[in-house]
Amino acid sequence: MKTVELPNTQENRQRLTSLNKTFNGPLVLPKRGGQPKADRAKLLEWWNSLEERFRESQQRQIDTQATLKARHNYGRDETVLPDISGHIKKRRRKRPRE
Repeated sequence: MKTVELPNTQENRQRLTSLNKTFNGPLVLPKRGGQPKADRAKLLEWWNSLEERFRESQQRQIDTQATLKARHNYGRDETVLPDISGHIKKRRRKRPRE
């Protein structure tokens, strides 16, 4: 926890463990009761790269929203998305129960 400059709390330990698992971090976790092991340089490099990954993820989301923003009505009740050469699929109506 000192290496990544976070306070040693239960919440931060769980956060670091889940990030390690999700993003293939360098921490080697023992089975039970042992302390995690990692190379300090690799840990710092991985920790600093997480911010860039999150920025890329946010940028992809913004790009997707911008692509889907351009819409045109087509026919009576269709909507066309020219940027992706597609259309919005209509939802099925629920059948009334008999």
